[in-house]
Amino acid sequence: MRTALPSSLKTLLSALSLSSLGKRLTSLGPRLNAANPNPVSTQSAGAQQYVAGGCETLLRGLFDGAVDADAVAAACSSDVEWDDLTASKPLVGREAVRDLINAKFPYSSLLAVERISDGKRSGGFTWHREVRAATPDGQKSKMGLRGTLFAEMDADGKIAYVREASEPIFKAGAATEALLKAVTKDAKREPKPAPTFTPRTPTTASGVAQYLWEDAYPGGADPTEALRLFSENIVYEDFNYATPFVGKAEVAEFVQAFDIPGIEFVPLKISEGERACVFTWKVKVNGQDGPSGISFYEIDDDGKVCFIRDIPAPSPQGFRPLGSLAAVTDPELRLLSAEKLLRSVLGVASLGMGLLRPIFAAEAAWQAEVLGDEQTRIAAIKQLDAESTSAPLVVYTYILSPFSTEAIAFLDETGCHYKKYELGLEWFLLGKAGPARP
Repeated sequence: MRTALPSSLKTLLSALSLSSLGKRLTSLGPRLNAANPNPVSTQSAGAQQYVAGGCETLLRGLFDGAVDADAVAAACSSDVEWDDLTASKPLVGREAVRDLINAKFPYSSLLAVERISDGKRSGGFTWHREVRAATPDGQKSKMGLRGTLFAEMDADGKIAYVREASEPIFKAGAATEALLKAVTKDAKREPKPAPTFTPRTPTTASGVAQYLWEDAYPGGADPTEALRLFSENIVYEDFNYATPFVGKAEVAEFVQAFDIPGIEFVPLKISEGERACVFTWKVKVNGQDGPSGISFYEIDDDGKVCFIRDIPAPSPQGFRPLGSLAAVTDPELRLLSAEKLLRSVLGVASLGMGLLRPIFAAEAAWQAEVLGDEQTRIAAIKQLDAESTSAPLVVYTYILSPFSTEAIAFLDETGCHYKKYELGLEWFLLGKAGPARP
């Protein structure tokens, strides 16, 4: 359901979409890029100065700090493909890239490069959003939304391909594993044939990624093959989870939990990089294309993987209601917070589920007590028992919940067979038995 934005909010969002002052292209002077009728210049000295240093220098120069839409667009090839996994499909061309960057980075926002690969023609980095210092003495910004970007350059040193992804606002955690296991419940784990890969111990980031995903795993390696290449103090960020896995023991448990029949990770592009690399991938679920994603690997001085960040695309790609809401209510950091929501015209509606949860719980208990009786409670339990055993996978959904919509879309996308029960729009529509159901 789409909600029309009030004119006052449209004006606010329009004002926030002004491009940043030319940090590097000072000769262009401050202006509103969104209203600029001129085509993107491909002769920007601000962009060309980074080409000689390779992909690492180019990316750090363009993205670490204030992000200038003109500079980014000028550094791209004319037919650049920009695959933002929060959008429904990739963008093509410099003008589209400039519009995207303008929309993502109002003047008051900054991007902080955290870790960066050292590739020459391809690479990437992990990042988080910040807001410009509120005081002249350089007040420290709160950390905002986090993500990862992969980039590939052409023979002329122009950015030809980008994939970027950001963390989901809602992190499903262990429910992700449970959902994948439910989807692949009927998949049989066939006896593994004898491994066909030759064990190696690469000591560069790209070497490790290529070995694991192009050689070892396709050649029949167990998940434990990766563990011997990990450092004892590895930090593994999977953005399906709110907190990282720290140490080889935690990572081993996580990796083995996702060794699920019917789930296959397919690498697409692996960047260069000895110290660190970025690679893109997709998941196949029961042989069908599932979510896409992006990963970052970094190694330590001993050649062991010490840091990993994985980010999956929303399913279906581009469906991110909470992310879109965060972009409206907090365009700099793009995080959801009660303070920002309450300041926004959309705040009351979006806070509904969180703020009203205690009220719903109390109302449900009251309705069950007033409208129902012991017989009603027994009937509700019987109904639940019958429903929960009516199919191998049973899903209870709520039509106003974006998480229910996303889960159902994922199940449909993977061809999973399930039975769905819609809960009432509100408790008063459920009658006597509804509130009594535990």
